[in-house]
Amino acid sequence: ATPASLTLNLAEMKERYKNSGDARLVIHTLLLLHGAFISTCRESLVKEVCGRVFNKTFSRSQWRGALKGLIARGLIARGRTPNKEGTLEIYEGYLEEGFVDDYTPREEDMDALQEVLLKSRDWEGLFSIGVYRSTKGQWEKALQVLERAVEVNPHSGEIRYLLGEAHQRTGMIERAQEAYKEVVRLDKRNPKALYALGTIYNEMYMIREAVDALRRVVSLDPNHSGAYFQLAMAFEKAGMIEECLEGLREATSIDPNYTEAHRYLAGLYQKRGQYGEALQEYRELARISPDDEEAHLVLATAYNKIGRVNEAVTELKELIRINPANLKAHYTLALTYYKKGMLEEAIKEFKDVLILSPEDHSARSNLALSYSKKNLLDEAIEEYKEILRLRPQEVGACYNLAQTYEKKGYREEAVARYKEVIELNPEHAEAHYRLALINLKGELLEEAMHGFKEVIRLRPTHAMAHGQLAMLYQKIGLMAEARKEYRLYERLKAPTARG
Repeated sequence: ATPASLTLNLAEMKERYKNSGDARLVIHTLLLLHGAFISTCRESLVKEVCGRVFNKTFSRSQWRGALKGLIARGLIARGRTPNKEGTLEIYEGYLEEGFVDDYTPREEDMDALQEVLLKSRDWEGLFSIGVYRSTKGQWEKALQVLERAVEVNPHSGEIRYLLGEAHQRTGMIERAQEAYKEVVRLDKRNPKALYALGTIYNEMYMIREAVDALRRVVSLDPNHSGAYFQLAMAFEKAGMIEECLEGLREATSIDPNYTEAHRYLAGLYQKRGQYGEALQEYRELARISPDDEEAHLVLATAYNKIGRVNEAVTELKELIRINPANLKAHYTLALTYYKKGMLEEAIKEFKDVLILSPEDHSARSNLALSYSKKNLLDEAIEEYKEILRLRPQEVGACYNLAQTYEKKGYREEAVARYKEVIELNPEHAEAHYRLALINLKGELLEEAMHGFKEVIRLRPTHAMAHGQLAMLYQKIGLMAEARKEYRLYERLKAPTARG
C-alpha cells in the first residue's frame, strides 16, 4: 500500500528508524495501540500514551518534527477522510516484516493504555482493547473497558454482546442475560444474542424461554447446529425425548463432525436400548476424533457385551495407544483376554494395571487367578500372599491361597489356610468341604465326618457332601446311614444330570 515514490530498502529503513529518536517512541506507541486492535488512532491519544508508557512529553515542535520524519519515510500516514482528521495510521506491512524489532508490548504497557482509555470517551478504542482482553481470556479486565464503552455508546449491540460474554465468563449470569436481552432489544434479528440467551435459559431450566429463543435462532439461521443441540437439551429437560432425538439428529446432519451431539445421541440411544444406533454414533465419534478415549472404551464395552471379542480387543488396544496410562483400558483388556482363555496376554495386562496402581485389589486377585489357571502355582501363591499382606481379613484370597496350596501338594499349608478361612467366616461351606476332603484322604475319619456334616448343616443341598458322607458311613460300617445319604445324593444331583 505504500506509494512507489516512498518505497525504500528495508534494511536502510530499519537503520533510519533506529536512529529516529522521538519518532521511534511514536512507532512504539502505534505498535502498542495496534496490539490492542486499535489500528487508527487520534494524535492526542498517541501523545498521551507516549507520556504514560514511555515517559515522553512532546513539545509542539518535537511532535511536528517526529511526525514529519515518519510520514516522509512512509512509515505512517495521516487519516485523510473527514471522520479521520487528526488521526494516525501505521503501515501494517512493516509490523509483519518484523520492522519494529526493538519493542514488544508488555502486559504493564497494555494496562497503562487501558487506564488512559478508561478516562476517555473513545468508545471504539475501549471496545478494541475489550476485544483484545477477551482473546487473551482476561475477562475481568475486559469488563472494565466494556462497561465504560457502553456508558459512552449505549446503542452499540456489538459492545453489549461482548459485555454479556464477559459477564457470563466471570460467572455473572443474570447480568449476562440482561446484556444479551438489550442486544435483542436493539436488534430483534441478532442470532448470536438469541443463541446466547437460549443457552443461559437452558442452564437456568427456563425451558419455555430457551425453546422460544432457540427456535428464533434456527428460523434466522437454519444451519445453526449449536442451536439445534441446545434445543435438544431443552427438550430432554422437558421430557420430550423424541423431539430431543430429532434436534440432535438435525445438529449432526448440519455438522457431521459435531462431537458433543454424537456423544449425547449415543447416550440417549443406549438408555433407550437402541444399541445398534448407539454403536453407530460411537463409531462416528471415533472417526471424527480418533483419540477420543470415551468412544473407544464404550465401543469396546459394547462389543464385549454382544460377544464380538476381537473388535473389543482392537478398540482397547487403540485406547491404550492413545493413553498408555488408562487404567480402565488395561483392566478391561485383561478381563477380555482372561474370558477368551488368552491367559498369557491377560497376565501381561493385569501386571500393567498393577504398575499403574500397585494397590489395585481386583487386578491382583485376577492376576493370581490367571496364574493359577495357567498352572503357575508359585506365582499365584505370591500374589495371594501380597493380597493378604495388604488385607489380612480377605476371606476370598485366603480360600484361594488354600486351594492353590492344595493343588501344589502342600497339605499342611492348605489345612492351615482352610482353618483360617473358617475362623474368619465359620459359615464358609466350601472351606469346610475342602478341609473334610483333606482329612478323609489323611484317614482322619472323625474330623472328616464332622466336616461333611457341617457342610450339610450350612448347605443342605450340597450333593457332594452327602455323597462323601455316604461313602464315609459305608467305610465304617454304618450302612443304614450310608444308604440314606446316598439317596439324598442321588436326588440332589439328578437335576444337574438331566440338565
